[in-house]
Amino acid sequence: MATNIEDTAIPTRNALFSWKIICFKVEDELFSVPRNGFTAASEVFSDMFLLPSNDSPDGLDEDHPITLEGYKKDEFAALLKIMYPMPGTYKIHGDTLSLDLTKTEWIGALKLSTIWNMSKIRKYAIAKLDTLQLAPIEKVQLAREHRVGKWLREGVTALTQGDPTQIEDLEVLGWKTAALLYFIYIHLAKPQPQSSGRFTMASIKCGRCGSSSSLIPGQVTCSGCHKDISPESVLWSPNVSSTPGTQYDVYLHTVRCPEYPTCNSQPFSSTSFRCSQCGRHHYTYNNSGHARVIAHPGTDLMDKYFGQEIGEYEASDV
Repeated sequence: MATNIEDTAIPTRNALFSWKIICFKVEDELFSVPRNGFTAASEVFSDMFLLPSNDSPDGLDEDHPITLEGYKKDEFAALLKIMYPMPGTYKIHGDTLSLDLTKTEWIGALKLSTIWNMSKIRKYAIAKLDTLQLAPIEKVQLAREHRVGKWLREGVTALTQGDPTQIEDLEVLGWKTAALLYFIYIHLAKPQPQSSGRFTMASIKCGRCGSSSSLIPGQVTCSGCHKDISPESVLWSPNVSSTPGTQYDVYLHTVRCPEYPTCNSQPFSSTSFRCSQCGRHHYTYNNSGHARVIAHPGTDLMDKYFGQEIGEYEASDV
């Protein structure tokens, strides 16, 4: 009787569905899952599994699990629901499949994916939490716990505009943050002229040539309130309006102190400034002081107090 060649051939493992199991112990529970999910999702675990094992049985079976100290089993289970979707952990609506996790579970998955450098899962968890309408205070808290720059920016913006937030509610963010948010809110709530243009002193350039150098060198002192004005200070021109980020013309004699309208003085004690490129003198008391400026977006206080922190979080996601 002829032998079927297919019956005697040595079978090969399917590249996708041949799994080595890895066992973890988190708190008082054991978890056995395919090892390749962790090596594909996390450089932390991929590098760990590449280390010489010296015949260590850790992780090979439930009698020798890898113990994850300091982590919570519920957060670990939430992460596994994303890494290994199973019936009961997802829903199918027509042609759409969605993971069925609570907000607490998404936060837990975000926490662990951030710690273990699981960038794709982290971005997915952030996107899912974005759909759950996080409260502004919650956004600030989660942003700082899990380094999410856009949540910090959105949370600070919401808490410093619109209806005021009770200072007692801000206490959970720490008194320093609460004080800064309240300070920015009060500053933004001050009445400002609707037709005013905002710009930094450093953005003031010669209006007669194409010089890229600032027309006002270094620091000046306001002629009215006598406060020092740095190149980064935001000035006002009450007679000019513009869209933030665009260039427009202004005359130096219309420029007002950063404390405007509290201080309605012209900020320059000097009577003229000379362009370093074309040599033209720009006087601060008549229409000969023609300058170009770039309108400021009006986020200076948020950038001043929270910009560095937001930038650090955003840079870590690049």
